[in-house]
Amino acid sequence: MHRAALLLLLSTLILPLGCQSTPARLTPWVDPSPHRVRMVTVAPDVHLEVLDWGGLGEPVVFLAGLGNSAHVFDDFAPRFRDRYRPLAISRRGFGASTRSKEGYDAATRARDVVAVLDSLGIGRAVLAGHSLAGEEISTVATGYPNRVRALVYLDAYDYGEAFQRQRDQQPDIPELAPPPMTREDSASYAAVVAYRRRVGAMDYPEGEIRAHHRFGADGRLVEVVSRPHREVARGLSGSEYRRIAVPALAVYAPVPSAAELHGRAYARLAPEARARADSAFALLDGWRRGVVHRFRTEMQRGTVIEIPGADHYLFLSHPAVVERMMREFLARAAQ
Repeated sequence: MHRAALLLLLSTLILPLGCQSTPARLTPWVDPSPHRVRMVTVAPDVHLEVLDWGGLGEPVVFLAGLGNSAHVFDDFAPRFRDRYRPLAISRRGFGASTRSKEGYDAATRARDVVAVLDSLGIGRAVLAGHSLAGEEISTVATGYPNRVRALVYLDAYDYGEAFQRQRDQQPDIPELAPPPMTREDSASYAAVVAYRRRVGAMDYPEGEIRAHHRFGADGRLVEVVSRPHREVARGLSGSEYRRIAVPALAVYAPVPSAAELHGRAYARLAPEARARADSAFALLDGWRRGVVHRFRTEMQRGTVIEIPGADHYLFLSHPAVVERMMREFLARAAQ
């Protein structure tokens, strides 16, 4: 969750955008990631976007963190096509999946994953969850143990009571909020990417950015799509590590200090705001350390690895390292 607050803010901005009087028609964008897009029905009037990169090996299903869609794995998942069948699912309300009125609690989100497996004729699969999706893969493993062969937690934690407490205690730091987008920042896809880089957001695959932004015929950004972040957050229930019997790998990125995360912005803070930032990240780091300890001591067949210098989106910041760790783990788990 190191950049989660920033990314959540970016994904929910309402932008005062205009249109050019004589827009130039552009060639429609085509997703270059080599996946097949399926819409799978998981409940009446609820359809989930599923990306399938093909392959004849064991299914590895990637689940995105809060605020992201399956397209966040557009560049990473295809790395596994040689020996596995990588897939990714956009949860309800994200990407092209249905935004339903309800169904954002952990139990329903887990049932949605199992319904996708059923629809694709998959008996057991490896589940790899990033960030908040750690709760989803834990819930599937405890509620449907015969459907999971192994779990991979990609900087994914336990979002139960301890998380709720530290979140409620977090002080506000409005001084660190990114500047709002200007008309120039929304002039094109390239301008949106440049803005995100300027405010320190992770570089997503293009399909992920386009999953949350609507561009007009002239190429200008016209809307940032609203997503049900609050509904999902209200449905958190935590992970019961002790009940998980399958092999599990947790790959973590160390939580940076406030100064490391915010760089120059932190240096410009007034003393009182800097103290609030330090307090916020102390709470975050304390919660994180507690979760890692629980994973080490409670997970029956757990393995923990940390990647120094990695971003929360470690499969984007260090894709080769994460791929190697996953492959080594899955090879051991198959023995």
